[in-house]
Amino acid sequence: MSNYTTFEEQVNYGLEQIDSERTVEMKLKDIVLLHQMVGEMIDFFQQPRHYPDVDDVHQLMGDNDQGALRMMKEAYTTILQDALPADIHQEFAENETFDNPNPPYYNLDY
Repeated sequence: MSNYTTFEEQVNYGLEQIDSERTVEMKLKDIVLLHQMVGEMIDFFQQPRHYPDVDDVHQLMGDNDQGALRMMKEAYTTILQDALPADIHQEFAENETFDNPNPPYYNLDY
């Protein structure tokens, strides 16, 4: 098996192929929602006392019907998908431009 990668390596993989001057347009309400969601995640995870045990993380994350996981999935499948240009959608669908060939450390084979 290949080396495991970090969260940062997974997220940043392939981004150098995107023109840094290229922009997209989004609804202000959507950007504010994403801003608030990321801010809440930072607020929670930057203080270990907010999650003294794994049950606290589970409570925050929730599931497909409620909590942070539901909101992140909704943002990913609607807001962000709608904002991506067609050629980027095509890259995701047809190529591995943004798919790191090495798995992240948290995708261990059990």
